[in-house]
Amino acid sequence: WGRYVDSITVENTIIEGFTSPDQRAAVQIAVYNRGSLIEQKLKAEKTLDIMRAQYGYDLRVSHDKALPDGRERLAWFVDRKGITGISYFDSYASSLYVFSIVWEEPTGFIYQSLLEEIAETFTR
Repeated sequence: WGRYVDSITVENTIIEGFTSPDQRAAVQIAVYNRGSLIEQKLKAEKTLDIMRAQYGYDLRVSHDKALPDGRERLAWFVDRKGITGISYFDSYASSLYVFSIVWEEPTGFIYQSLLEEIAETFTR
């Protein structure tokens, strides 16, 4: 797995991640710093902005679930790229984070269980 850091794709956002050797799966976290308090409405809008900038503007959310601790869990897909993912997001003061696991549909069977195990460690 290879590590990367991106501070250019989304303004005021650092994206750090790991991609599989064949580039068909990834674990990523994006941290956006607004500089002032992030309200609920902005949290949802900015999360989708960040995700669409990373994965494609045709990203569609298939399931949105509010979690007991205040975070949200999104299941999503991008048909054009053939990718699927699960993202968790929340904000604290002036920062917003989006933690995502991503896989390509044709090779999902190779990576999905590993990625879900990684996501589970994040949710504990």
